Amino acid sequence: MIPHLLQRALESVAQAERPRRLRVAVIVINNDARAELPGLEATLASLPFPTRVLHEPRPGKSAALNAGIADSTADYIGFIDDDEELAADWFRVVEDAL
Repeated sequence: MIPHLLQRALESVAQAERPRRLRVAVIVINNDARAELPGLEATLASLPFPTRVLHEPRPGKSAALNAGIADSTADYIGFIDDDEELAADWFRVVEDAL
């Protein structure tokens, strides 16, 4: 079972309305070598958008963010932590701002 907060964060992304012109993909960055995340791959496979997991050996939020940026090919990148949840209209607000 993946941690409860991460599960809720991923569910909020999956449940948010996604505009047709915005492609959504999720990268989960695990930079806690001690963290076991059983069930994460199965949870990610059930989401309605492409997902992947990066394992970043360097501790700290900036190392995780930099790893995600380096791995992404997206024009725009949004970040949330595992203790956050998206509002249902988050993607629409982003699309309107762009």
